[in-house]
Amino acid sequence: MTDVQTVGFQLTPVGIEVSGVPTFSQWSGHIEDLLYLMESLPWAVGDMLVYGEEHWPEEFAQAIDTFSHRYGYQTLSNLMSVSRSVPPSVRREALAWSYHQAVQSLPTPQQEQALVKAEEEHMDRHKLRNLVRAMKGKPEQLAVRLWCRRAHRIEHDGKLTYLLEEILSEEGDILEELVEGTVNVRITVSEESEVA
Repeated sequence: MTDVQTVGFQLTPVGIEVSGVPTFSQWSGHIEDLLYLMESLPWAVGDMLVYGEEHWPEEFAQAIDTFSHRYGYQTLSNLMSVSRSVPPSVRREALAWSYHQAVQSLPTPQQEQALVKAEEEHMDRHKLRNLVRAMKGKPEQLAVRLWCRRAHRIEHDGKLTYLLEEILSEEGDILEELVEGTVNVRITVSEESEVA
């Protein structure tokens, strides 16, 4: 007769305890479950906090004080803000919660547009934030940020041309969507810094 061992995975506050001898299939199934939870938890906590605030405002104020001692008020506030700002119909399962955080300041149709573009083009969060700045009508701010990020590389007058070409090659996909004035602003800022 063969001994039957039960396999269990017990989640604790500081890790996971394994009992028995799991098969690879059991282990990989639990990994998939944990990864799903990891991706879902910011949404689940944010949505639950928003629900509590809407349904029990007085009790919620006390509860949030208690929760914030352990998890930090700013963390909880950020989770609520993104859940409140980005409706479930716009959320993209293929993108991390932080991508949604990057678009929360946009109107809902633009959130969806930016998230679809980020997913289709496999954008990193940095490029998505640049796209959001452009969509908010702040190309000048984007141009200045791009220029300042590379400013330390200027060693002499000939380096300025290289700097602008580098920005256009690295950020071209975003810059193509900006208004024509962006390049003029970038050049103006660059010329002013040369004079200084």
